[in-house]
Amino acid sequence: MPISQSDQVFNLVKSLTKSEKRSFKLYIKRIQKEGDLKFAKLFDLIDKMDTLSESDLQKRLGGITIHQFSNLKRSLYSHLLTCLRLLETPKKINIQIREWLDFAELLYDRGLYLQALKVLNKAKVKAKNSHYDLLHLEILEFEKRIESRHITRTGPDSNEQLARDATKRGNIIASTSKFTSLKQRLHSWFIRKGHAITPIQKRELEAIFEDYKPNFDFTDLTFFEKVYLYFSYVWYHHILLDFENVIVYAKRWIELFQQQPIMIEKDPVLYMRGIHYLLIASWYCNRYDNYVASHKLLITTIQTHESNWNINATVLGFTYMSYAELNLVFWEGTIQEGVLKSQALEQQFEQYFQYLDPHKIMIFRYKLAWLFFCSENKSKALDHINFISNYKKGHLREDLQIYTQLLALLTHYELQNYDLLDYKINATQRFIKKAKQTNEVQLFVLDLMKKLLPLRDQVPKQLLETAKQNLEQLKTQNHLRRSFAHLDLNVWLDYKLTHQRMEELLKKQFELNIK
Repeated sequence: MPISQSDQVFNLVKSLTKSEKRSFKLYIKRIQKEGDLKFAKLFDLIDKMDTLSESDLQKRLGGITIHQFSNLKRSLYSHLLTCLRLLETPKKINIQIREWLDFAELLYDRGLYLQALKVLNKAKVKAKNSHYDLLHLEILEFEKRIESRHITRTGPDSNEQLARDATKRGNIIASTSKFTSLKQRLHSWFIRKGHAITPIQKRELEAIFEDYKPNFDFTDLTFFEKVYLYFSYVWYHHILLDFENVIVYAKRWIELFQQQPIMIEKDPVLYMRGIHYLLIASWYCNRYDNYVASHKLLITTIQTHESNWNINATVLGFTYMSYAELNLVFWEGTIQEGVLKSQALEQQFEQYFQYLDPHKIMIFRYKLAWLFFCSENKSKALDHINFISNYKKGHLREDLQIYTQLLALLTHYELQNYDLLDYKINATQRFIKKAKQTNEVQLFVLDLMKKLLPLRDQVPKQLLETAKQNLEQLKTQNHLRRSFAHLDLNVWLDYKLTHQRMEELLKKQFELNIK
């Protein structure tokens, strides 16, 4: 086991549940012969630590050398993974299948090839029914190896069928790989260029999609080929800002899982991701009934299956649910209810922080910043804005950085930090000029803040009304939907014009939209 870095061992220990820790203690007792195992002592020390201290660990272990310490960490890491594998084998079908493959290998090495074939047949049925195509092909190749070296009395027809099955499974794997590669190419294009807005961008995206999309007969596609086909269409239409079609393909994606419920158990993350895209597209399209139904589906999925999930599925379930809850708060205007929910969400967020990638962390923080801005708790909003601005880990999406800086301008304006605001406006303008992807809404907000700053709190009503009229014209443009979802400047302008609470204005806006 090559792992010897302390933080990796520390994080693995801290990821264990109470029951997993108990199981590891029992595992240690089973393998223990004489005296205490040093890696067991290291486990106990790490388990009791709140923060990692290598020097403290080495001291408590009896002043061992750096080389001995590295070996000890390696040993603990290896034993932890072995124990977890034993625990997960009854729960995870793919681990069961790999275990049967190992058993078949051991039997074959002892010359018991007929017994090996029986184990492989059992594994093959499970792999086929569970759509584990790579494992299925590995089993078929093992069967071919045995059949080519021994007289098994299965007959020529059986061997011919084995060859056909292996060829078919190999083609399925190749096709699935092409669908996943198509999805990755679309994702890469989006990261580099953002949404396809101009005719040239749309033609370029369409060419990529058509060039890399595999030729297929839909009736012959397997489960995962269909899923990744729908996934690719969801991304394609998302980049084109065609959210109505995102809804269409996200629904097909979800229905595919619902037709085979066992696959929800096998890959809950992929299923929830389909629901997540359906929620996002419904939000952008102002399809409230669709959104509420999808939200309920996500809640039901989590409540029904969460007890059997691993930490990865649990964390992503929390992430998708928190986004859905907060977006619904903004939509319905139930800001105070959202503020009450935010405390529990933040606690869970801190609990799962180490498992979240920088993008998810920033999105969550931005939504909380907008929540507190709308609740008129500007200082609290600024705390979340500053977190995003000071967060240095990993890549941040450029458009999110721009929206964060624009929200910071609005917040400092509300807090009357005029001297600081002058500097912030110039810094934001420099950042936007360097940015690869900007839009009219972002430039509009920056220009408005430049006009408002010299006026301080003596802003003519006519200026705000003109700004609102110009903003309404921007709102009719399809490619700016996401901008208004991130930064609803309309409600802030109404707040400045009417002096009503932003929560009340959001509720009125919601009531008008659903009529």
